[in-house]
Amino acid sequence: MASTLDVEAFGLHVRLPAGLLTAPLRPVRDGERRVPTVVTRSPDPIPVWDPSTVRRLRELLQDGRVIWSVDVDRNMRLQICAPGLATMEVSPDGLEVTCAPEGDNADPHWPALIIAQALPFAATLRGLEVFHASAVTLDGSTLLFSGVPGSGKSSLATQLVLRGAGLLSDDAVAIDRDLVAHPSTGGIRLRDAEFARLDQAARDRLGVVSTAQFDGRMIGSVTPADPAPVGALYLFEHDSQGPTIEPVAAVAPILLLGATFVVASIQTPERLGRHLEVCAQIAARVPVFKLRVTPDIDAGMLAERVIACR
Repeated sequence: MASTLDVEAFGLHVRLPAGLLTAPLRPVRDGERRVPTVVTRSPDPIPVWDPSTVRRLRELLQDGRVIWSVDVDRNMRLQICAPGLATMEVSPDGLEVTCAPEGDNADPHWPALIIAQALPFAATLRGLEVFHASAVTLDGSTLLFSGVPGSGKSSLATQLVLRGAGLLSDDAVAIDRDLVAHPSTGGIRLRDAEFARLDQAARDRLGVVSTAQFDGRMIGSVTPADPAPVGALYLFEHDSQGPTIEPVAAVAPILLLGATFVVASIQTPERLGRHLEVCAQIAARVPVFKLRVTPDIDAGMLAERVIACR
């Protein structure tokens, strides 16, 4: 019988084949064990669903080509398909994830899609809200950084980790109804230009993995931080007059709805109600700031400003 690993990701107890994921994951402690989401690797290819029989929820296109897509069938199963990489299915209750690479010559980094897509969907189905944000812990609370891809969230998180913060995620973080943020993995993906700015000492501290991933460079071996309550939310905005950090006096919950990871994909009444509830609680209880930055901002200087403003 193949060995398995019990870890925590996106607020879930996840059981998966040992060695399937290489990014650092937080082990599940004995007192935290609960009904797991079980990830299995299928020995056979997973047939891609006939598009005429399912409903497409999301897709990412590049030069007119589908990079990945998410479909739902009549039984509310989800299928995530990334042509040339892998196909994955998530059960309607989020308790099972089945995955398989597409052929013997698939990109060896295909398991990264488990963290990037499958487990965020499973967490949402199991009652958490997953925000498209980088997150670190500092002084016992979580700092969330939300913005469009390429706005600098991962770079800022990296620089905060180099200054003593704990890493929850560089891309997506799960939040429960008590507004506690939960880690995904200890990996950070940086664009080449930002990676080049790190000196050797910083790379050594972060445990750089030199192999390039299909979605950027992976910087591994950062131990994921423990869950922590959300203490502040920073909304990235590009501005030629940046950098500035401005408190938002009154936050409309609708401002936060678009920051959730699967906002348009799972629209059951229960999920939509929970979605609104969590966003309303953040708006009412969590300090929110606009983080105005220039495209060429020095992430180290920005990290210093975030720390100084706390």
